Amino acid sequence: MKNVQMKTAISSIWLIFPCLGMAETTYEAGIGPAIAHFSYKEPSVMQDQGTLYGIQGYVATYDSWMRRVEASYVEGTVDYTSNESGDMSDISDYIFEVRGLLGLNMFYSNGLMTPYSGLGYRYLNDDSSYRQTTTGHWGYEREQSYLYLPLGAMIRLANGPILIEWQLEYDYLLEGRNQSHLSTVPGYSDISVTQNDGYGARASLSLRHTVNLGSITEISVSPYITYWNIKKSSVNSGYYEPQNNSTEYGASLSVHF
Repeated sequence: MKNVQMKTAISSIWLIFPCLGMAETTYEAGIGPAIAHFSYKEPSVMQDQGTLYGIQGYVATYDSWMRRVEASYVEGTVDYTSNESGDMSDISDYIFEVRGLLGLNMFYSNGLMTPYSGLGYRYLNDDSSYRQTTTGHWGYEREQSYLYLPLGAMIRLANGPILIEWQLEYDYLLEGRNQSHLSTVPGYSDISVTQNDGYGARASLSLRHTVNLGSITEISVSPYITYWNIKKSSVNSGYYEPQNNSTEYGASLSVHF
């Protein structure tokens, strides 16, 4: 199920790009490591938090339009705390995200502003299977997937060898799915619910410096923050996912081509 959703999302992202034949088209790509603090909360129920490490990258073309595909993967461990079901440390987490963006470039004297939209897919895996909390409650694997519509703007300002890039974005949730693999706990079955009511937001600031290192044209450091707020899920066999919110803030160090 997870792989089908992921393949469908990636295929759909490529379909948002129109076939525009522009004479002056520039190409750009970037890749680099990332580190982030991640927090997931179900208010009054539980909290996961920890540090994630991974990689981020993108490819883009620019003319009158911006066409950009972004992907990221981070993983690490989080600590679970709950007044109801106890605590558990070092739970395996990873987050994969892929986005396709299409924007209109609006040029001015020494910069560029690009309002954009597109399609995004985010997948979270949290796995505490076959482990018990401090109060004896069994853990399980949980999968979350979001299909969403990004609405945002990028602003680029050039100052000599320095390029400053701001990005602000609102993410409208189109579809959210949550699958809990409870069958690893004796007496329980797997449960799948939908969480289609919610939104996300993100912001970043990228400082890029021109370099002359062969095919590498720039290096950058980019602090960022991503936030999601998701309402209570549908009910399946008396089970539901509570309202939750997650915050990821960190930074990436990238090289650009």
